[in-house]
Amino acid sequence: MRAKTVCYVAMMVLVLPSVYARDDDFRNKRAEQRFSELDGDGDGFISEAEFFDGKVGSAGVGSQAAKEALRRQRFAQLDSDNDHKISQEEFMAQKRGPRRYKESQGKPAGPPAKGSNF
Repeated sequence: MRAKTVCYVAMMVLVLPSVYARDDDFRNKRAEQRFSELDGDGDGFISEAEFFDGKVGSAGVGSQAAKEALRRQRFAQLDSDNDHKISQEEFMAQKRGPRRYKESQGKPAGPPAKGSNF
């Protein structure tokens, strides 16, 4: 029994880091692709117009006004320096997940939000 426990712990220590690294690589690559898709003019920033033209998700939201409000809220969340454009750094920090973004901003991460993909 003890040998099985030791093997299990060893497997977790050796295997899990590579699994998480692949997950991080995938997330980063996907976030970079999405940034490029939204940055229509290729200037390295996503303007408000590009963000709203990029059909940023608002599925499940009822009225057009509610969709617009949600998109504005998401833009404000991503635009951490309030310069009315989203840099690749701001976008990547958010897309890495709420825990990592909060940590990068010097805030306590807290528990992850259920169902969050931000």
